Amino acid sequence: MKQDERYHHILEAALRLAQSKGSYRALTRGNVAEAAGISPGLVSHYYLMTELLRLEVLELAIKRGILPLVAEGLVAGEPVAQRAPMELRARAAVALIGGEA
Repeated sequence: MKQDERYHHILEAALRLAQSKGSYRALTRGNVAEAAGISPGLVSHYYLMTELLRLEVLELAIKRGILPLVAEGLVAGEPVAQRAPMELRARAAVALIGGEA
């Protein structure tokens, strides 16, 4: 697998894992590596800090409109979530309180 493909493979695996756990903040180097079928060291090679991977997962969740993860980012006060489009932030907030989004 090429470097660019590996990078996206890790990011997609992390996003799927965050969705299944209901939290991007629950991502660890180990659980992402397991989900991607690679070693934790390879995750570290592409993402030097787990927090950077978490933020990229949040950015991808925003692009794809994944409301539970966007809501988590808003609650955590993440600047990237606060810069998301107003409509998406509103839908995520409604979803957070259990309403229809």
